[in-house]
Amino acid sequence: MLPNILSSSDDSIKLYFTFIVAMQKILSQEQIRELDKETIKKQRIQSDQLMERAAHQFVDALPFNELIDQPLTIVAGTGNNGGDALAIARILMNKGLSPTVYFCRISSKVSPDCQLNWNRLNQYNTSNIFELLENENLPPFHGYVIDGLFGSGLNRGVEGYWATLIDKINQEAERIFSIDIPSGFFADKLTTTAHIQNAEVITFDSPKLSFLMPDSQSAIKAFTIVDIDLDTDGKASLESTYFYVTADDIGLTLRKRKKFSHKGNYGKVCILGGTDEMIGGVTLAGKAALATGAGYVFYKVPGPKRETVLSQHMEGLILKEAIFTFPFTNNKLEWLRQFTFGIGCAMGVNEHQDVLLQFMEKYKAPYVLDADALNMIAKVGIDKQALHPNSILTPHQKEFARLAGESSNSFEQLELLKKLAITKQLYVCLKGPHTIIACPDGTCYFNSTGNPGMAVAGSGDVLTGMITSFLSQDYTPRESAILGVYLHGYAGDLVSNQLGQYGLTASDIIKYIPQAINEYIC
Repeated sequence: MLPNILSSSDDSIKLYFTFIVAMQKILSQEQIRELDKETIKKQRIQSDQLMERAAHQFVDALPFNELIDQPLTIVAGTGNNGGDALAIARILMNKGLSPTVYFCRISSKVSPDCQLNWNRLNQYNTSNIFELLENENLPPFHGYVIDGLFGSGLNRGVEGYWATLIDKINQEAERIFSIDIPSGFFADKLTTTAHIQNAEVITFDSPKLSFLMPDSQSAIKAFTIVDIDLDTDGKASLESTYFYVTADDIGLTLRKRKKFSHKGNYGKVCILGGTDEMIGGVTLAGKAALATGAGYVFYKVPGPKRETVLSQHMEGLILKEAIFTFPFTNNKLEWLRQFTFGIGCAMGVNEHQDVLLQFMEKYKAPYVLDADALNMIAKVGIDKQALHPNSILTPHQKEFARLAGESSNSFEQLELLKKLAITKQLYVCLKGPHTIIACPDGTCYFNSTGNPGMAVAGSGDVLTGMITSFLSQDYTPRESAILGVYLHGYAGDLVSNQLGQYGLTASDIIKYIPQAINEYIC
């Protein structure tokens, strides 16, 4: 069944599927194993040749010039991840390095490709290759370490001697490069047992689901994705509800402006919020909406704050009509359809709660809800509040917990997020380091942009304005959410590259929105 899109025209469906097919799928470990087998079969290669390809790509992604002057230790297990590590050791030796290699006899069973690479490595006439047996004295791990102990096929937690080895690496290594995944870290579920920490992961083909969860913070310092030329047809045939949003997806989705267009072609945004005590979040959202390309930005704010808004945003317009009053007649609702609403910035939970909740129920077009609009809904209970299907919610962690309930870990929270999006037929953007966009069909998109400097007051208001702006320009709710989240993060990255992360402000992000967009459409 075709997932929910606003237009059913042939062009819109074609664009939708181009958008989805191009996206980078996040695959389970079972799917990756099957894809490896399919690649070997279709490309008529041996499994050790695919391992050799992966090893070369890993080495190419290393900061080679830094390795030259550092003590380097490579630890390899007995599975295919260990085979990768042993192949990497050989390639680095061929490049003139002299790493110390420990082949850790974790199991009496050694994978065939691991054994093959161990045999190849032993042909080198060097004294720095060792076997490490269980319960032997642990070696030192000074300088840099390449971690190939356990791979993504791990099915139980690491304990005992090998957990102690992992702890020693964590304590002593100056820098750790993990092959595909940090050893001991699960790819598709929560990890509570010993694992490599603070790793710089060079992963093959696509990120693992666990990399994108808040629970990964201790394990993964950063990750780099390298292409090992897995079979494209095989990958296309694999189903996934999880996708990783990258620059290529944005370039396919953004539209260039037409020569004979005018401001009326790009929508009317109305930012609804503000109180007598605060107004900054409202104008941040409005400025962001205009910077993202909206034709008009209107403000619906308390009367005493109208002059303040106009003084902060000279291009803005004030919506004076007393539209948010009972009853909501059909004529009034039809007149309001000219606007795309972003609701909740700097609003407070105030005396207008009842009328706003009724407006959200009766308004017949998608809108964007943030901040205190979400808190109002949480107060009455989201199960009791009717919201227009395809509307977009942008909660942070605490706001989401108020809406959907507390969770004990990231994976449990992800299930709650999907449930909310599906049952209420909404797009829910759970803000964080890899903001997750959950869709009414259960699909989830993980963002790849942004940095810790963006964790400042007003940053969420900017995101609300950007998403509302895309929605006003006739992008679908799915596209609006993905574009808004990605480009918000990318604008923040541009700021960080220029100014650093400390002292970055929401206003700085707005300044870089046009540059962030233009890089993808010019």
